[in-house]
Amino acid sequence: MREYVLSIEGKDYKAEVKEITSEYARILVNEKEYNIKIKELGRKSTGIPLVKRVETVTEEPKPGKREIEKPKINSTDSGAIKAPLPGLILEVFVKVGDAVKAGQDLFIMESMKMENQIQATHDGTVEKIYVNKGDSVAEDDVLAELSRPMMTTL
Repeated sequence: MREYVLSIEGKDYKAEVKEITSEYARILVNEKEYNIKIKELGRKSTGIPLVKRVETVTEEPKPGKREIEKPKINSTDSGAIKAPLPGLILEVFVKVGDAVKAGQDLFIMESMKMENQIQATHDGTVEKIYVNKGDSVAEDDVLAELSRPMMTTL
């Protein structure tokens, strides 16, 4: 599926995700296969996997734990652009500070072998981007934050 080179405590590991579902993942690390039970589906970071979100079913290398900055957005925040499905970010069309219009393409995401356009829900400015090209995301992961334009009176 997808290959990575992970650096854990200064040592590089070649990792390949062979299969992933909402319940488990089958991962090959340095030619050794691991079956991993997923406790929490979803990455809330900027591309660095959270070690504490999986429970090992078989033995695995001892990775260093690392705390990741998580977006502080609640579900009612209208500025959050979220992933509609789990998938892979193929393209990022905007950068922080860009002015966007409602309906403008922000990302292209592959999900279930189909490409999906992720669009701005309203006019505004890109305040923060949480993903990069090549990142895997889960359903409802926050991809970006948009601010609304300042309201004026006549």
